[in-house]
Amino acid sequence: MTRQQEAFDYRRHTFSVMSAESRASMRRRSFDFTAQFGHTYPPTSSSLPLSHSLNAHQHLRVYGKSTSPAKRLSECHEKGAPFVALVAPHSVTVWTRGKPVMIEWKVLDTKVEKLCIELLEDGLNATTLIAKEAPNSGFFTYPKVPWGMESGSKYFLRISASEDRERYCTSSFFQISSAP
Repeated sequence: MTRQQEAFDYRRHTFSVMSAESRASMRRRSFDFTAQFGHTYPPTSSSLPLSHSLNAHQHLRVYGKSTSPAKRLSECHEKGAPFVALVAPHSVTVWTRGKPVMIEWKVLDTKVEKLCIELLEDGLNATTLIAKEAPNSGFFTYPKVPWGMESGSKYFLRISASEDRERYCTSSFFQISSAP
């Protein structure tokens, strides 16, 4: 597990027991995304004069949401060997209460035959079981998003191997809303 994955895992598990002030502080922490995005800021090809040494270590502090359609920052992470790669839902997904939704993933390990799919809300310990033993086919249709789910953008899925619940993958945060 990489250092960044460990940080995300720690963040996901401690986020629910933190105060609002602590969560805001954690959101403001610096992360080095050079390895993930493949370039540094400012770009070295920039024509702007730099007053510092090019060998100096630079920090990039990220606030708010990414607007880049190519690569979005997410909270998605895994524990254990990868067995699925989530395709949907992603950070711009909006589920509507009372409507069916499609959950989609790429199958990475065909030895995992059954999956457990859970819906969670950040900050709460409650879990909504979507499927206890869904076939690892690459998609699952959830027939109806529960009416009892509050509208919000702090929802995520946890998909785990039915035989080994310690082996899981989580989606990025997405939104659940009322019918328009």
